[in-house]
Formats: sequence, structure tokens, C-alpha cells
Amino acid sequence: MLHRLPLGQAIRSHSLQIGVLASMARPLRPQMARMFHFSSPAGNIDIESVNPIKHELKANQIVKVRTQNSWFADKPLDEKFRKGHSPLYESPGMQMVATAKRVTLGFGLAGLYFSKLMLDTGLFALPASTTLAVVSIIPFPLVIYLFSPYVSRIYRLYDDTKPQTLENLAQNETLVMEKINWSGRKAFNELVLVKDLQITGPSTWYNWPNWKALDPETGKPRYYYVTDHVGGLRMDRIWGIAERQSGVDNGRSF
Repeated sequence: MLHRLPLGQAIRSHSLQIGVLASMARPLRPQMARMFHFSSPAGNIDIESVNPIKHELKANQIVKVRTQNSWFADKPLDEKFRKGHSPLYESPGMQMVATAKRVTLGFGLAGLYFSKLMLDTGLFALPASTTLAVVSIIPFPLVIYLFSPYVSRIYRLYDDTKPQTLENLAQNETLVMEKINWSGRKAFNELVLVKDLQITGPSTWYNWPNWKALDPETGKPRYYYVTDHVGGLRMDRIWGIAERQSGVDNGRSF
């Protein structure tokens, strides 16, 4: 049922609508225009500055990888190999992982420093300072252990001595798995052959990683966590290959 407004209220309402429409039609003053001016993000925002781990791909950059035997040392590959100019996959939680490693590292160092000050002052007993040191340092190794399989970016490895044909790209297809290091400020690479890639079972690492592959040098399994439904068709193809090699059918077939 429609209700008719009083004449005075209707006139005021109509005048208010006309005033709003007129103000919208008038051009904004230069000061107001600058306040509401939004430029294109791609033109003014450097995507690399937003990401916590930067990657600069140069023309003749040598790819360095880390194996299970190299620990903290990176092994350079032959100069004929290079990473793709753009990643196939970029993790949406990369900033969170890098921040967690930085914060827990800083918290642990601060706790050790304050525990030393407690001993130097002589006002606190040894058990109190030891407890502070242990409690502050424990989160860091836990974060390192839990986030060790986390993959920040995935690249395809190319051989510049071969023509970039479909046959050459599919033969011994190799991925460069980029991970964030212990400090949360740098990244390192690991090589994975697509033919060795599999989906992990439900009893591996408390269901945290979802990919498994063999180390090219040692032959031992390595575990990775890659967010599904990120990377478009190119990553769907890799997921489909890994699922097919694991006996899993999720409807992805390439």
C-alpha cells in the first residue's frame, strides 16, 4: 500500500533530490578532484615492492639451486639454463610466511638479549632468565619447521640451447620451486622434475604439504605446499599431471 507524503515534506524531499543531482552534475574543484583521483594500479604501483621477497630476472642471470646435501649453499646451474621471465605460480600467503619468520626471529633475539640483561642486573634468578630465553626462542624453530614446505613462486626452467618447441618443453620438464629462507628476507630455489611430481597422502606432515617430488641428486622425497586454484590453466595442467601420476582423478586431464 502506497502512503502519500504531506505536501511540505514532499516538496522538501523533491528539492533535496534536485540538489543532490545538481551537485553531482557540477564539476569538482581541482582540490576535490585530486582527492578522488585513482590512477591505474599497474602504472604507479611496483608489484615487486609489494612482495616481501623480490626477484630480479636479468638477461644472463645464473640459476642457483639448493639440494638436500648442500644445506645453506646454493649450487649454480649451467649457463644454458634460465628461469622463466614470469612465474607460473605466486603464493597468496607469501607475505604472511615471510613476516612470521621475521617476527619470530626478532622476538627470539630480543628475548635472549633481555634474559642476559636479567642476569647482569642480579635482580633475577637464573631460572627466570633461562625461562625467558627458552620461551622467546621456541617459536622460531617451530615456524621454520612448519613453513619449510611452503612454496612462494614456481618457474619453468628453460634450456636456451634448444628450440622452444612443444616437444623440447615437455621432455624432462623441470620446475624451479622458490622458497623463503630462514630469515624471511631472501629466497632459494629447488629443482623438481614434473615427471616425479605426486600428490601426498593424508598421513604426511599432518596434511600440511600437498606435493611430493624426488630430489634430482639424492633421490630422496621432498615435500611442498602449493595453493590450489592459483596460477590459471598453466598450474591446472601441472596439478593434473601430478594427480594422474598419483592415481587421483579430480577431473583435470591434460
